Amino acid sequence: MATFSKKEKEKKRLKKREEKKKKKEERKNNSQGGDLDSMIAWVDEFGNIVDEKPDPEQKKTIKAKDIEVSVSRKEDEEIPAERKGRNRPVMVKQV
Repeated sequence: MATFSKKEKEKKRLKKREEKKKKKEERKNNSQGGDLDSMIAWVDEFGNIVDEKPDPEQKKTIKAKDIEVSVSRKEDEEIPAERKGRNRPVMVKQV
């Protein structure tokens, strides 16, 4: 034996489920297409993102040994002998 509030809750739950199902179908029908070609983007020689694939004839080949990867050396910095700041004593609790 179900009470009135239980019946109402069940109705609301079923109604919500139906609305969710309708929204899902609408999104599926109105989608602009999720195929892979529409999601791929290419980067041109200037670093701009474009939709069409670059022309393979204009492709430049670069040898791996021609690529220079390095980090600039950090010059030794002199640490000043006299430091500025406040020296605060540390309070140590003795047991």
